[in-house]
Amino acid sequence: MTDDTTKGGELLEAMLHPIRLRALQELARGPKTTGELGERLADVPASSLYRHMKALRDAGVVTAEERRPARGALERVYALARPARLTAEDVAGMGGDEHARHFATYALTLIERFGAYASPQPTLDMAADRSGYTETTFWATDEEVDAELETIRGALARLRALEPTPERRARVFVAITHPETPGEETSDE
Repeated sequence: MTDDTTKGGELLEAMLHPIRLRALQELARGPKTTGELGERLADVPASSLYRHMKALRDAGVVTAEERRPARGALERVYALARPARLTAEDVAGMGGDEHARHFATYALTLIERFGAYASPQPTLDMAADRSGYTETTFWATDEEVDAELETIRGALARLRALEPTPERRARVFVAITHPETPGEETSDE
């Protein structure tokens, strides 16, 4: 295993733990003290949260350089030290089995988050919530996919730039793309 592969694997291990991923999603919205993270992750015991934040700090994913007075003490203010996603360089050289294992962790976190949204509601109006899930298969060259993904990235950048207001809800957009397994190509009808 190369140093780059080890680095990517360590970053994945640090970032794709379900609790750490939730903490990173909170920090993507802005720096937070340990107490603020604890309020947002109320189901996570404080001692566990401190351990997980230390793991993220040790991996270089978050920083805790500032301290802020809170409840009569100085609390660390955590911020992202890097984007909360891995680059192609971070995962270069990793094998398919390792990617599949990390993707499964990520997918389970998505299932948990969707369940937290959907389960407590006796009736769910996904159309009113602008919520949904779908899959579509299409035929495209690498260049065509790149062009459309750039359009999507631009639209998401414009949405991420919007400031929170009482009228705006925090929303999650997940996109997963991969080539179809040979022999399984289908078309939507």
